[in-house]
Order: sequence, then structure tokens, then C-alpha cells
Amino acid sequence: MTSLVGSEWGPLAALAGEWEGDQGIDIAFGNVEGSMITTPYREKISLKPFGPVDNGSQHLYGLDYRMAAWRTAVEEENPFHTEVGYWLWDAELGHVMRSFMVPRGQTLIAGGETTVDATSYTMRAEQGSTSYGILSNPYLIKAANTTLYE
Repeated sequence: MTSLVGSEWGPLAALAGEWEGDQGIDIAFGNVEGSMITTPYREKISLKPFGPVDNGSQHLYGLDYRMAAWRTAVEEENPFHTEVGYWLWDAELGHVMRSFMVPRGQTLIAGGETTVDATSYTMRAEQGSTSYGILSNPYLIKAANTTLYE
């Protein structure tokens, strides 16, 4: 793959490629336990560059991504979590964004300000926000409501 470092992808350039890791920790509500649980996991992620995408005068460069995660404590053929989405860079606003959907019926777009050469940044999404927000199906709103992503 051609190096994207120093390119229009800004702080996302170094993320492009195929990645694997086995040090993930998921902290979430466990339905069986009836409380918060910690689940170690391994994951694979693919981030493919695209762009520009033009919205009038806005020009975005991004990474199309797909991610899957498997619990490490048990032998699993199928992942317990998957995502599809985009990482986006808006150079004019200095915003990095992540939008994704999970197959449980939830989607979000998170964003935050950063610099073109940043190696870390914070993105947020809040339930009810019309710009960086979270949407869930009625069951999840009742059973496992996500109100903040950071």
C-alpha cells in the first residue's frame, strides 16, 4: 500500500492498512450476570483509504473500515462484535470523525477537533445530539441504552 503519511488523510494516514491485536478489553453490561463485565478480546480491522468526498465546499478524506472481535477466553468461530463504518478527516474544520454501525441496530457518528499531525485525539458522541450523536433501536434504548461514546 502507498504511504499516506503527510497526505490529505491528515491524522488518519497512519491508520490505513490491515491490523490485528489480542489485547482488547470490552467493558459492558452482561445480560446473564446482570452487571458490568470485562471481556478480553482479539480483533482484526481493515482500513482502506478513499477520497475526496465533496459536500459542496467541504472536502473529506477517509478510511472505509470493517472490524471483528472474538473473545479470547473461549474458542469462537463467529465474532461477538462487528462494525462497519468510516473514519473521516475534514482538514478545513480540523475535525476527525468516526461513523459506524453495529448489527444490533445501533449507529453513531463521533467527532472532535485535532491537528493534521496528531497521533492521538478524542472523539465524542452523545445521545440526542444532531451533529455527533448516537441512535439505537427501541429494544436497546430500553435494555442497554448508550448515552455517551468517547
